[in-house]
Amino acid sequence: SFPTRRSSDLAFAFFVTLSCGLMVSSANAATIVNGSFNDLNGGTGPNPGLSHNGTVAQGWTVVAPSPDWAAPGFNTVNAPTMTTSPDGGNWTMGYSNTTIFESFGAAAPVTGFVIGTTYDLSFYQAHNSSDSSFNSSGAWDVTLFGTTLTSSLMVDGGNAQVWSLETLQFVATATTSALTFTVATADTGISIDGISITAAGGVVPEPSTFVLFALGAVCIPLYSRSRKRKKSA
Repeated sequence: SFPTRRSSDLAFAFFVTLSCGLMVSSANAATIVNGSFNDLNGGTGPNPGLSHNGTVAQGWTVVAPSPDWAAPGFNTVNAPTMTTSPDGGNWTMGYSNTTIFESFGAAAPVTGFVIGTTYDLSFYQAHNSSDSSFNSSGAWDVTLFGTTLTSSLMVDGGNAQVWSLETLQFVATATTSALTFTVATADTGISIDGISITAAGGVVPEPSTFVLFALGAVCIPLYSRSRKRKKSA
């Protein structure tokens, strides 16, 4: 009958809609603005071979003076031409002495976390090689959810800047969090690029996804019963 056919069609359409919602809502990820440091207030980066002292890229803010924003081909004091990271483009540099440890952070809280979930915070890091005024190693202190972890020590690469991929794991204690990077070691110069945050082990469904899944599970038997009534009519 017409009512049976209509109800089954509506149930099927509802289930399809829920399935689409599942796919969309499960694709959650913490939002990092400009983790590649390639834009300054919506414009382009610094010119090749130059740096901006005390300046950070769009989406970031200076926490403790004064990190630098560098472009490919930039030369540090007594250092060879610095190379780009595997992420490419511009990057951020931090310096320190015995009393000043330069720091920068996300301009707005990072969003999209699921409480209790473990996240991988990854980035490329490098020692600013061969600068005689620096120690031969350096590291970053990274703070997220009020917890500070220290990256692996980067060593002087001699005649080449050596980039390495670093991953630190944090457990979300809130849905949003401040994020800061601070030079952890004295008398050093270090670089960072390609910052990203992903759920450890893959995509983690949001709480709303489980609600949609439950509703979809209810629709399946309803649709099945409607189809049976239609055949027997």
